[in-house]
Amino acid sequence: MKNKQKKSVKQDTYTKLSEAVKAEFEREYQESLKKKQKATYYLLIAFVLLVLAGLVWTAQQPAKEEVATYSPSSESTDQQLSSSISQTWTESSDKGVTDFTRGLTATKEEFSFNWTLKDYDSLVIGMKEDTTGDSLSDIIEKYGKPSSARFDEYSEEYLFLTYAALD
Repeated sequence: MKNKQKKSVKQDTYTKLSEAVKAEFEREYQESLKKKQKATYYLLIAFVLLVLAGLVWTAQQPAKEEVATYSPSSESTDQQLSSSISQTWTESSDKGVTDFTRGLTATKEEFSFNWTLKDYDSLVIGMKEDTTGDSLSDIIEKYGKPSSARFDEYSEEYLFLTYAALD
C-alpha cells in the first residue's frame, strides 16, 4: 500500500508540475505578444512622427529661385521684338478673373543678363517696339511689374510676362 501511495504522490506531483509549466509558458507567450504589440505601436508612432517632421522641414525650406539665362537658338542679331497676348482662365474663374500674359521675342543683346523673378527692374530695357507698338519698357510701365516671368520651355528666346488680375 505504501508503494501505491508513493506512486499516487508522484503522479499528483507530476500533474501539478506539468500544469505549472504550461501556465508559465502561457504567461510568457502572452507577455511576448504584448511586447510585440507595443513595439508595433511605437514603430507606427515613430513613422508618423518622421513623416510629420519631414513635412515640417520641407515647408520651412526657402523656395529655390530659378535663374533663366538667354541662350539663342540661332546667332541672328537682327531679330525684332515681337509680342503676343493671350488670356488664360485661372482656377478662381467663377468671377471671370483672368491672367494677362505677354510673350516677347528678344535679341541676345536685349536679354544678355541673368535675372530672377525678384529682380524685375532688370527687365526694363530696350526701346524696340513689338507688333502692338509697345517696347518692353512701355509694357512694364503700363502694366507694372509682372506677377511672374519665364522663358518658354522649348526655346529660351521667348520670354513670357504674366500679369495676374487683381480682385
